[in-house]
Amino acid sequence: RVLTNAEVPNIAQNPFERQWWYPHAYVNSNGDIIVISPKGKNSDIYRIKYEGNGSISQIGKRPFIAHPRTPSIMFRTDKVATLDDNGNLWIADISDSSSVGWKNIKN
Repeated sequence: RVLTNAEVPNIAQNPFERQWWYPHAYVNSNGDIIVISPKGKNSDIYRIKYEGNGSISQIGKRPFIAHPRTPSIMFRTDKVATLDDNGNLWIADISDSSSVGWKNIKN
């Protein structure tokens, strides 16, 4: 169904360049959808709730720059791994629906 009140803003990078990048979206253990914007300059993180017509709230920003094609993977409940532009591994804790905790894993 369509969640009319849960549109994620600013996913498209530049409408004149006709570019669009898929966001990184995961469901946390609370049942909320956590959306991490895909582009380095747009580091917003959102929580989407699907009750009724849905709702969306910005809950933080990614603390590093990452290319829009950089992959991410949920490797454990509420844990997401991704890379920054320097090749550093970051772990996101998405268990808290009001913020995302980030940890930089050093070599």
